[in-house]
Amino acid sequence: MKYFMLLAGICLAACNNSPAPAATDSSIIAAPADTAKEEMKIEEEGKPIDSATRVVFHELRVLLLHTSLFQTEDKELDNVPGADTIFYIADAGYTLDRVLQIYIKSEQLTNIKVEEQLQTSMMISTEEGLYELSDWKHGHSAWEELYMQEDSSYMAKEYSREDQSIFPEVTLEEVKAAVKAQGGEEWLNLIKDVKSVKDNPLEVFGDTYLFRVSGKRKTDGKMISKIIVITTTLGC
Repeated sequence: MKYFMLLAGICLAACNNSPAPAATDSSIIAAPADTAKEEMKIEEEGKPIDSATRVVFHELRVLLLHTSLFQTEDKELDNVPGADTIFYIADAGYTLDRVLQIYIKSEQLTNIKVEEQLQTSMMISTEEGLYELSDWKHGHSAWEELYMQEDSSYMAKEYSREDQSIFPEVTLEEVKAAVKAQGGEEWLNLIKDVKSVKDNPLEVFGDTYLFRVSGKRKTDGKMISKIIVITTTLGC
């Protein structure tokens, strides 16, 4: 459960340019932009790298450019159970659509494929704050393949308002029960006059991006998939 007003600490850290915490898993490493650029042998041809995160799995390495990321605790994905996954929160104010640039390097995999999916949540949006039902139901767009660009990178796609509003069919009674369970009477009072799940202050929005990198292992032909999950936050 996330209460957006409590994200002030994250926003403050982001505005102060605090470094991302070191990964605890030895197979997942975050590195400064210069190191990542050197090891991945990426030539930016004069284009500055403002932020970079290097993610190292056993079979492949991934370089994420132009979005400052903070690693968070691992958890189970409700739509991809058992996946080999790493989780990040984007620095406050960063957007991923047509901004996040992805480079892949692997000596062990062939036929590499990169896909992206958007996850949506329901929230209560008021003048006092934003209250997200992050531990409840989620909507998911279809997985869409990202194609390699001329510089060998993959660019995060831009999602439409229609994509941002994908959500399972729910009743107002179900929403109120979830709101009460996660936020108590204080949250429930915010929607006491709501007549429909589409009425203000209820809102569906996409804040979590999933990137799936797959490939065939050269030694045995087995398909390998890794998932990087990035949750965005509101600006400072």
